[in-house]
Amino acid sequence: MAIPNTHTFTLQDVVNEIIPANDNLQQCFIDSVSEYFDTYYSGDRDRQSNFRNYGPTSNSLIVSKHGDGTGVGWFYLRINASTSLSLDGSAYFYTDASGLLNESQAITLSPNVNLQYVYLKCYSGTSNLRFYHNEGLVGFGHALTLSSTNSAYSYDTMHGSIANVPLVDCSNWNFPNCIDYGITYGSIINFPTDISELSSNLVLFVSSGGGIMHGFLSEIPATCTLFGINQNNDVSGNINTLEPNLLQFQLTGQNTISGDVSTFPSGITILHVSGYNVLNGDIKYLPSGLTSIYIAGYNTINGDVSDFGLSLTIIRMAGLITISGDIAYLKSPVTYLELGGYNTITGDISTLNSNITVLSLAGLNTTYGSINSITSKAFTSIEILGSNTVSGTLDASLKANINIGRFYISGNNTIDGDIANLPTNIYYAIIGGQNTIDTYTSGRSWPSTLSRLQLIPVSPGGLDASGVDNLLIDLAAKSSWPTGSVVNLTGTNAIHTSNSDAAITTLTTAGVTLTLNS
Repeated sequence: MAIPNTHTFTLQDVVNEIIPANDNLQQCFIDSVSEYFDTYYSGDRDRQSNFRNYGPTSNSLIVSKHGDGTGVGWFYLRINASTSLSLDGSAYFYTDASGLLNESQAITLSPNVNLQYVYLKCYSGTSNLRFYHNEGLVGFGHALTLSSTNSAYSYDTMHGSIANVPLVDCSNWNFPNCIDYGITYGSIINFPTDISELSSNLVLFVSSGGGIMHGFLSEIPATCTLFGINQNNDVSGNINTLEPNLLQFQLTGQNTISGDVSTFPSGITILHVSGYNVLNGDIKYLPSGLTSIYIAGYNTINGDVSDFGLSLTIIRMAGLITISGDIAYLKSPVTYLELGGYNTITGDISTLNSNITVLSLAGLNTTYGSINSITSKAFTSIEILGSNTVSGTLDASLKANINIGRFYISGNNTIDGDIANLPTNIYYAIIGGQNTIDTYTSGRSWPSTLSRLQLIPVSPGGLDASGVDNLLIDLAAKSSWPTGSVVNLTGTNAIHTSNSDAAITTLTTAGVTLTLNS
């Protein structure tokens, strides 16, 4: 093991590490390995203190060739003490983002309150990227929010291919003073570690790196205000062990956390938890300052929609939830509402506040009202499932709406009208339930982003043969189709005729999965 990074180590510690031919300091220097010295302490290599933090690559990251090896990897680091870095093998540092200038295998970073770029390439094999003063690293990237970071390791997304950027393995993580992490691009950086190995003074941590994170909620330091894991993890524990300073918390993966929602830290503002969690409790006891909540898994949360807090703008909940109440009593700030599970929400969709842009109601909801009442609102996505009895007509006012891109209505809806009147910028449309849509006016220009159109009406609805043909012909005229696109015209729609055979060939050649009556 390495010589301790303290001033109290003895000559015997050095002898035990070096195993020299003779047990004296001079022989220790003779038999030492040059690359094992910490350049912050190595000096002239003429005194015992020069061996401080001496040892093999325990402070190293492993860099590997990826693709053809021409890509440049970018580290973004904050240093508070002079720190030397070295590479071995066929990996090199550069001073420019293109990987052309001042090639070397050793650099020194000076202290700086700002993040500093380190550029490198790896042409073949693997290389050790060693930090010779690991205590000097205080920022591995920077976590701005749960969804925004200055990434610790990235590449030139405008001019390079990630397929050729060196891979980085952080399995030997040993940077005890690093208090700020912003890790993304999990396909090129592997960051598996245990929460207990992070700094005891950790403040900001957001990781989407590859690998599996381990640990317990109780191991998140009391100094931490922002903590997010958006990668495979098996974190466990009760939420009542979270420290009170935590303001933003995210955990996705295979976590198995538990507890009553009333025990979340009272000051938390953003809460995103999914996986195999088994949270419980009443929503009225959630922290009052929450602005965004996303909870999925096997939770058994309950309550009335009127009890969602006054500060909430984003509400996303799924699992075994049993939320009830009338949507008319939602607090006005809400802009994103997604409720699944076994909710029994009811109410007229016309009473939804004008701020909501995304609406998704599933479960056992019994919402009602006319879709024509929402065309003047700010919706970009509408999804109403369950046992709703929504009604209305696909008419010109709906087609004129330029905001709605996703339109998914099933349940017991009784929508009718002309399918050509779907919103102008529609990219995803499913209409099922008890709809009786029976018209298609030919000549509609469908947007290139449209990836799914599914119309399954019931009697007395359904397009006639001419309507089916004309719809297929107009869809085939679309300039391109996204990968995985689907068109489904079943239910009581008529069988197409030979007039649309060419259109069907065009669509299938473009990769569209067609499901038609025959």
